[in-house]
Amino acid sequence: MVQVQGILLICAAMVASIFPLVLDSIHNKLQVNNLLAALIYILASASQGVITLYKEKSIIEYALYMDIHEMSARLFQFQVLFALLLMPLFYVLQGKSC
Repeated sequence: MVQVQGILLICAAMVASIFPLVLDSIHNKLQVNNLLAALIYILASASQGVITLYKEKSIIEYALYMDIHEMSARLFQFQVLFALLLMPLFYVLQGKSC
């Protein structure tokens, strides 16, 4: 139940953050950079939500002793590695060259 409330909160935050950009794009000239940044934000939020839900599901489902701090640290390391690998791509998407 708490997980569902968390998902709804994350979804509400994503909608609240992208709603002004969509309205601005409808009333004014389409701004691709802002919409692309919002899309990247939504994908990052969605991936964070999936990782958190998977962690919670693993803790409940396997019911074995797991060091929650170690598992959180491993997930954090994975997220940092993933972000480091994607940074050059996002830098190029901003219109800059490496």
